[in-house]
Amino acid sequence: MRDVGRVALGPPQLRGEGTIALVAVEGGRVAGVVHVLTDGAIQAFMPVLIVAPGHRRKGVGRRLIEEAFARSGAKQVDLSTDEDAYAFYRTFKHFELKSLRLFPAAD
Repeated sequence: MRDVGRVALGPPQLRGEGTIALVAVEGGRVAGVVHVLTDGAIQAFMPVLIVAPGHRRKGVGRRLIEEAFARSGAKQVDLSTDEDAYAFYRTFKHFELKSLRLFPAAD
């Protein structure tokens, strides 16, 4: 895997307690971002991983996930994704679950 530049903390608005936001920077430009919510001990959820098209398949997403996981303190990270990204996420040690997205009751 090639060096993807530096990984920096995201903006202060996304760095509250239980929240990790990281930005991968390469050549002075944003290459990707990850946002993780965590209890700091057991469980984390990754609602956002975005890698710029020109930086995909170059290790940026993997580095962001690994760095966020390490900072989270969690033993596992859950996420939801579409079929196009399954192959990427399956390269990590994982267990597949069926999930649901809940919405508030209709008025």
